[in-house]
Amino acid sequence: MCEQFEDCYKFLKATETEIDLTLVKGFGNYYSVDGGERSLDDSTGKIYMCEKMEILKVLSRDEIIQLALELPPYRMQSFLFNYPLLKEEKAIIMNSYTYGTNDLKFIAKRKTKKI
Repeated sequence: MCEQFEDCYKFLKATETEIDLTLVKGFGNYYSVDGGERSLDDSTGKIYMCEKMEILKVLSRDEIIQLALELPPYRMQSFLFNYPLLKEEKAIIMNSYTYGTNDLKFIAKRKTKKI
């Protein structure tokens, strides 16, 4: 598990395989492992594990894009760098992201993945 959804793609590399993003609830003892990456707010970079986990919801691509549109710039850059966006999803982000397109420097560098 990761606290911030975009961090899941840092560790699982969705560029090579399709990965379901899920909302989960953990039970039992928790453990954390340092993933070696830190963001500006130092809240990312850890993978959390627990004894048992319940999947509450599998997020659709549309839901993931909607979550991304609410990210601050430093988290959006991480999302854009690691998430395999479709051409249509890139357009949605470029047209809807409230912080402006100057903060989206990674979007043009990523190739569109066919699904």
